[in-house]
Amino acid sequence: GKSFCAAVLISWWYDSFDPGVVISTAPTFTDVKDVLWKEVRTIRARAGLRNDFIGPAAPEMRSSQSHYAKGYTASRSESFQGRHDQRMLFIFDEMTGVDPVYWTTTKTMFQAQAGHAWLCIGNPVDTNTQAYLEDMTTDEEGAATWSKFELSSISHPNIAAELQGLPAPIPGAVSL
Repeated sequence: GKSFCAAVLISWWYDSFDPGVVISTAPTFTDVKDVLWKEVRTIRARAGLRNDFIGPAAPEMRSSQSHYAKGYTASRSESFQGRHDQRMLFIFDEMTGVDPVYWTTTKTMFQAQAGHAWLCIGNPVDTNTQAYLEDMTTDEEGAATWSKFELSSISHPNIAAELQGLPAPIPGAVSL
């Protein structure tokens, strides 16, 4: 699913860029710790990747001051800003529920020319969110300001198999 893809990207970025920083968030700390970072821990353990986690359940890996990946929600916007490192990756899991202040503060840190990237994932079901407003944003020439990729669950192998009356080939993934 979406959180699994984000977890793979967190792990890849962390292993590929040192120095490099990953900042991830979701609408609640439970979403961060028990969904996204549970996936990070699971894929790293299965792949035999190094264990730089700072605790048994903490949503953070760190090898130095300039090389870390961290998942959290902030109680104040000030605690989510002020990071200006090389090779930063920002991830918004369940983007429609991410508070608008995170969008604003991330924009103050994001610099594409410094090798930064920003992934926002979720189900676009609510037009009254900052995620929707961002999706509709255009530049001075009218071009979209975000690169968008749609991944439809209809094309997932489990859906195709179930529509044919066969068992799902990927247990635990999307189903009818």
